[in-house]
Order: sequence, then C-alpha cells, then structure tokens
Amino acid sequence: FGSMPGKRSGAKRGATGVGGLWQEPDLKCMAVRCPKRRPTLACPSCGALCEQCAKKHHGQGIKHHVTEPLLFTADIGNVADTQLPLTGVRYSEGMDINESLFRYNRWLALRRQHLGTHELVFTDDIEAMLQCHMMCPAHYVKDMTTIFGALLPYNAHFSVDNEEAMARAYQLTERLWEEAYGEPFDMPDEGPDEAAGWVTDPPAQQEDLQTVAARAPEMSVTELKAFLKDRGVNSSDCFEKADLVARVQSLCV
Repeated sequence: FGSMPGKRSGAKRGATGVGGLWQEPDLKCMAVRCPKRRPTLACPSCGALCEQCAKKHHGQGIKHHVTEPLLFTADIGNVADTQLPLTGVRYSEGMDINESLFRYNRWLALRRQHLGTHELVFTDDIEAMLQCHMMCPAHYVKDMTTIFGALLPYNAHFSVDNEEAMARAYQLTERLWEEAYGEPFDMPDEGPDEAAGWVTDPPAQQEDLQTVAARAPEMSVTELKAFLKDRGVNSSDCFEKADLVARVQSLCV
C-alpha cells in the first residue's frame, strides 16, 4: 500500500486528468515485477498483492508475512502519501501505512461481522485510513456497498461530549478485535503521551553505519527491516533479502 507520508519509493502517484483534476487511482499489485494484476490479498509487510505474487513472496516461510482477503479497491496508500495531514488525525513521519491499511482492512472485516449488533469505533491510524478512503469517493461508495450492502454513517468516535459512550464502545471493539485477531487493538508503537500522536519507541543504540553495512549480508530479514524502520527508512518495496541489504548499504553512500 505504502510506507510513510511522502516516501513511497517506486510507487506511482494517482494520475491527473484534464486541467490537473484528481483522478482516483485503482489499487494495483504492489509486487515490483507484477504485470499489474488486481490485488486480492493484503499483507502488513508487502502491501496489496495478487494471489500469484502472494504465493511467491509468502512461500518463503518468512514469519512476518501474513495474507488476508483484501476488502477495498482504492489505492488508499497512494492518497495517504500526500493527503494524510488533511485528515486532521494524529500521525507521525514514523507511521507505517502498510500496517495501518492492514489494520483498516481488518477493521472493515470485523465491522461487517458485527454489523447491526455492535457499534465499533476505531483507533487514530484506522480512522486516518478511513478518511483517505473517503477521498476516493467513487471507490469508497463501491467498496462500502460491496462490503456492507450500503453506505454507513461516518461517526468519528461518537461525539466528544459523550465520553462514557465512547469508552464503552472502545472497550467492546478492543475485546472483539483481540478475540478475532489475537493482537492488541491499540495503535502500534503508541506511546504514553497520546497528545503527541503516533509515538515510536526511541531506537536502540545503533552501530556505526559502516559496520552495519559490512555485516548486512549476514543479518536476518527481521534485523534488516528493524534497522531500517528505526532510522525511518522505507522498506515496503523490498521483497527479497538482497533488496534489504542494498537499502541498508545505500545509507553509507
């Protein structure tokens, strides 16, 4: 889907039409060598993938690879790259758009499962992706109608003056999420100071760049990704270990 605001290496931005008017981008398979097949699966590391590319990438036994059915057709990550600040939702340069979109995809699935029985709310990263989705109105209407049978009212965490209802709904959503996915509902890397936005833990003491670059070929995929993430470097377009090694070594140029 994407990586960080303004930093989608190798991704094409949405096309413009006559007079520079925005044309909604269709979501394409994010695999570098894919001939733009329609994606049907979502992964928090790879983004959106067609079944053939997902089988290739995820057949390598890498633990952090996960695939789940993709529920939307809009290129939300492309929109988020440039429009995320306009949502008014807390965000930071360290956010991972792939992971946030994966969580948004899961939230849509959970809301569909409990439609008509429970009112689910969202965390800030999921709300940001929802608002970016709404910036593609044609795709948004199509996707919501396909998923839920009709457009649903947008309710931004209920009203700010109804904190009790919001707290109850959040606790319910948190419980349903953890029962369904076995993972925390709170935003990844959320720090104790909510007012500060999406806060990531301070990176651990890093080795000298030249030292890391020299031993990069011996590092695991997980170590390489963690090193790049700590330094705020996009790695969502690196599908092979060799790509990650090259990305790490490029930091020393």
